[in-house]
Amino acid sequence: MIDAIPITQARKRLFELREKVVQDMDQIIFTHKDGNAVLISMDEWNSYQETMKLFRDKETLSSLLNALIKQGNSESKKIGEVFNDLELID
Repeated sequence: MIDAIPITQARKRLFELREKVVQDMDQIIFTHKDGNAVLISMDEWNSYQETMKLFRDKETLSSLLNALIKQGNSESKKIGEVFNDLELID
């Protein structure tokens, strides 16, 4: 679950919030009138970066999709369902 907290309150609880995102893989939204930001764990950040790398590499992405087809899953799926099956997105 993603929690939202005003940045002024987050400042007072920064170490506690850091612990929460690291241990529970939670995300925290810091709200502010000038724009919001998100706090995530380094592991989650690295996972997102790796996923984005796959999206940018069309050859690797094509290989992943072809592997799915070869598994005998030849029914039509929406692209979001394919990525869910690959555990690339929630």
